[in-house]
Amino acid sequence: MIFTQALWAGALGECVGRLRYGRLYVDGELLSQLALPYHATGPITAELEFNNGAVLSVTASAVDIRFGSVPRFLESFAC
Repeated sequence: MIFTQALWAGALGECVGRLRYGRLYVDGELLSQLALPYHATGPITAELEFNNGAVLSVTASAVDIRFGSVPRFLESFAC
């Protein structure tokens, strides 16, 4: 995730590791699903919760979400 002109609230030094939960709002609307890569402008708000319990809130003018490398998809054989 790349946020443009971002401001954040939260203990940034504690926001490490895997994400447990996240919400992304674009123009005040909660997005439930995104096709990647994704780009949006307008008021952007993100709420990110990490596995260690740390929470980071971000406001920005734009967001780009893309893969850092070539994605690998593995089939699940769970029943």
